[in-house]
Amino acid sequence: MALPKNQIDRVRYFAGLLTAIESVVSTPYLNYLKGRKLGPFPTDTVDYRTVATQKQAAPLLGFRKIEGQTLRPVGFDEFRLTPGIIVQSEIISAMDANLMSADNIIYVNKNQLDAEESIYRDKAYNIKTSIELRKNIMVAQLIHNGEYQSHDGRKISFPIREIDTLDYTKHGNFLVNYRKQLREFIKVNGKRPDVVLVGDKIVDELLKDQMFIDQIYKLGLANFDQDNKNVIIARVLGTQLEEMAPAYDPDLEVDSAKSNRLTLINTSRLHEAYAGLAVLVGNRPKIVPGEYIAYEDIDSKNQTVEFIGKSAFSPVLSDANAVWRIEVDLPPEALDDSKSKTGKK
Repeated sequence: MALPKNQIDRVRYFAGLLTAIESVVSTPYLNYLKGRKLGPFPTDTVDYRTVATQKQAAPLLGFRKIEGQTLRPVGFDEFRLTPGIIVQSEIISAMDANLMSADNIIYVNKNQLDAEESIYRDKAYNIKTSIELRKNIMVAQLIHNGEYQSHDGRKISFPIREIDTLDYTKHGNFLVNYRKQLREFIKVNGKRPDVVLVGDKIVDELLKDQMFIDQIYKLGLANFDQDNKNVIIARVLGTQLEEMAPAYDPDLEVDSAKSNRLTLINTSRLHEAYAGLAVLVGNRPKIVPGEYIAYEDIDSKNQTVEFIGKSAFSPVLSDANAVWRIEVDLPPEALDDSKSKTGKK
């Protein structure tokens, strides 16, 4: 179908286009946002509540001083943040315009498309891909650091549990040490972690740890496999150990993923949130609630049209205890990269 001609209708169409397009780029950290979606808000801010650190068990009905199994928060803390705006654009060239103005029809996967629609779909796909990659980096930074850097350079922080430590070789058994951390996580969160991320150096150590491998097979605790999204190291003690994906930020030139860290996550307390975005309606700016907006900006000087996509996205951590970061003290040889690189023993 032909694209709308009216400015407002075009903005709405482009916003729907960006929302509907599915990018095939790998964004594993976005998969951990399982909490209730917050927004889109009709303002440029996001309001959210975090669970108070202290929790207590609700009493069973009809019994006094008898603890039940359901944890309830004692209270909430309310916060407001202003997300940075993620911006990406594509140029509509004179060649693109010529093709669109000719009312050409093209075929994509046997589907008939208006040339203008097809060109904007391709541009929108590129914009959506870039935005999703940036969102993935932001979530990774939040999980690993308790804060992320917004697109405009600000650091946005959330209350998060302090980093714990675990001695890999203590008691001579990784599973014993891991089980203790797991029990503490369950005690505080009232459930097992939905995801356990494992740094690559810990993965290397586990895969050559014969005691670990023998024990999980002997007890029937685990299996090893790999799906098309994540490398699953093992399923142990009712949890899934998943190799931690890289989280490299090309702007900061830093990978926030830690090679010697375990991260236990209650994904129900990680949320995607969206503030509203400003759109020029005629000669007046207006904040529109939406996950994405897109519009055209005419560059008379360069004789081009810039197709711009934006998102006021922010990840939100609504419980400081929902993410447990554990630095694992590995054997010295496991941390020595020079031996693996040179082949020395």
